[in-house]
Amino acid sequence: MEEEYKLVFPKAKLKKQYLIGLVVTTYNRPRYLEDFFKHFNKSDLANTVVILVDDCSDDAKALAIINNFNLAPETKGVLIKAFRKTKKGFAVHLSLKFGWNYLVENFNPKYLGNLDSDTVMFPNWLARVSSFYINQENNFKPMIVSGFNCFHRKVLSKREDHQIVETLGGLNYFFNRKIYLEIILPLELYWDDRVCERVKEKEYLFIALRPSAISSEKLKLSSSFS
Repeated sequence: MEEEYKLVFPKAKLKKQYLIGLVVTTYNRPRYLEDFFKHFNKSDLANTVVILVDDCSDDAKALAIINNFNLAPETKGVLIKAFRKTKKGFAVHLSLKFGWNYLVENFNPKYLGNLDSDTVMFPNWLARVSSFYINQENNFKPMIVSGFNCFHRKVLSKREDHQIVETLGGLNYFFNRKIYLEIILPLELYWDDRVCERVKEKEYLFIALRPSAISSEKLKLSSSFS
């Protein structure tokens, strides 16, 4: 699948392994991209390798924004860009499939996550999600955690710092290699409904934290992003 993408690597030398591998999916929507990158560049991405996967954007402004974007040094992360050469299939599913597979095969991260490019997030969004997961993964069944705004999901159990919910949307997943290998990798398509079905079959958990990321389109509708 790698030959289907043009890869652009950072000037900084890449390590052989990172703790976290993060996929960012993009397709056009320049009005969201600028805001996304502005917030993303305030993130703490220490020990994180990011792959931005663009699915054949054909908007000149969007492509210019993506091509000109670089991670700020203070994020402490590294960024790889991947541009699909030919548009085909269900875009975001294929972008995620390529991105997660590429990160696992080349950087062996212990944890994986993703963001969509119409997302707005707090600077500490990744630290909030990853620290909860790392501190709690031995106290729960295998789980997928989200810092995305999940206010419309059915709550099964509520705690002070998290909620166990019936389902999660796929815009802001965070999970470990066990979930990747057992739940996600075997799927032909990686998105919401099939992941939810497999998690329920295994009686694993979806956990929603206090929101630290939200869709730009829903930002004005939510009072919980504060």
